[in-house]
Amino acid sequence: MQIAENIKSSFISIKGHILRTVLTLLGITIGVFAVISLSSTIYIVKSTIKKEMKNLGWDNSITVYASSGRTFNFRRRHFNRRLSRFMYMQRKSSPLTLKDFNDIKDNVPTKYCYAMVNDFGKLIYGSKEDKISMVGTNSDYLKVKKYSLIKGRLFSEIEIDNHIRVCLLSENVAKTFEKDTEKLLDKTVRFGNNLFRVVGIVKKEKKKSSFVRMGSDYEEKEIFVPLTTAIYYFRTSSKVDNIYIQAPSEETYEIMKTRVRQILLRNHNMAHDFSFSDIGSFMLKINNEINTFMKKWSILFITIASVSLLVGGIGLFSTLIISIAERMNEIGIRKSIGAKNSDIFMLFLWEYKFTFEYF
Repeated sequence: MQIAENIKSSFISIKGHILRTVLTLLGITIGVFAVISLSSTIYIVKSTIKKEMKNLGWDNSITVYASSGRTFNFRRRHFNRRLSRFMYMQRKSSPLTLKDFNDIKDNVPTKYCYAMVNDFGKLIYGSKEDKISMVGTNSDYLKVKKYSLIKGRLFSEIEIDNHIRVCLLSENVAKTFEKDTEKLLDKTVRFGNNLFRVVGIVKKEKKKSSFVRMGSDYEEKEIFVPLTTAIYYFRTSSKVDNIYIQAPSEETYEIMKTRVRQILLRNHNMAHDFSFSDIGSFMLKINNEINTFMKKWSILFITIASVSLLVGGIGLFSTLIISIAERMNEIGIRKSIGAKNSDIFMLFLWEYKFTFEYF
């Protein structure tokens, strides 16, 4: 049989059974749509939750603070006397230092790592002044807090190594002094008893989060100076207020935390004079619970979608059987005048091809 005749016969058969054709297509469409839509919904929900958690700025991170200096007080019966005395020993408390920060940054694989020195006071430019907070840190702080450079440049390595008095101003501070913030570049401002040269203006990006914002998107009035400069001019020693560390991934988080603890214990003569603001572990636990919950729902949704697809397939199969049974006389006549099994097969194949293409 010729292809043209198959096509013609297919169209005649489809027109003769419009309702059956529509119901067949509807069953298959519902089944396929159920599988695709439910799978996509689960993926979108998981991606959205992960993105919103990252927007909170707590993903796989810890902040280290100085604490009292007591060692852990836990005793076991099998500990010998000397070890027990060691565990209860009170050691001299030491602050977190620039050396601690540099050792962590150089020896622990991290995504972001910064230390902070904070102060509060008046910033004076000409005859104008404003109360702001000073932050001594590095460029990783600006990345984590979503600050972007809009004018000027960041600190150079020479300025950092030689604690040069340069600064970055947040945009809201710069606009307090000049409407055209670019005019402030290379100008001198006074914070406390020190003069700083303005090298750049930064702006905080708005977080697009549907979750409750911790700290909101409020942009504080801040001046940023190199960490070494802040320590040199605002501290009597190399003390830093805190150290922030973020792991590259969830898998490396616990390893990173253990390595940080080891470095600090070594530097502080085994004194536990530091503590972790371990929000990262809490967020990681929540993330794992969400993943477990979503896996269970994935199994349920995929089962429902598979049943819908199976029902559609059964409907298609039954329609084919009915169609063939109704056309047994036609098939017999075609075979009696020389049609082969392959010709009959092609007839039905063309018919269903046009059904799915044109309806």
